Amino acid sequence: MNAKLLHLLLIDDDEVDREAVGRGFDASGIPYVITVAKNGVDALAVLHASVDSPAGCPHLILLDLNMPQMGGLSFLDALRADPAFRHIIVIALTTSTRNADVTAAYERNVAAYIAKSSMGEDCADLVQFIHSYWRLAEFPMLSEDAAFA
Repeated sequence: MNAKLLHLLLIDDDEVDREAVGRGFDASGIPYVITVAKNGVDALAVLHASVDSPAGCPHLILLDLNMPQMGGLSFLDALRADPAFRHIIVIALTTSTRNADVTAAYERNVAAYIAKSSMGEDCADLVQFIHSYWRLAEFPMLSEDAAFA
């Protein structure tokens, strides 16, 4: 059986956190591709460009909430308002554990809300969670060119 290639969009302004996520996936053996954006504005540009790219839209977005220019909650509002992108699975990945932020993220249909402090060393716990989710869950086919490794 072929392993599904996971296409991630990582939206985070913190370089150290972006590198940690990359190291975690590198160590995992999961077939993946990561596209990086430093804020919501850049992420929306990446998504609009992905519509016509051979790789297509990302399957999953890892989203920091606290970023300059356009934060995570504003990005989620824009994402969910666009029919071309509202299907994309989003995991909020942030330093905030405030109940107001957790509630606001779930009201915008995130699949999970994960505090960065609970990701584990080199994001091992995060990567294991995503790997299990990706491997076990069923997702709708959105195009003829579904990504498989």
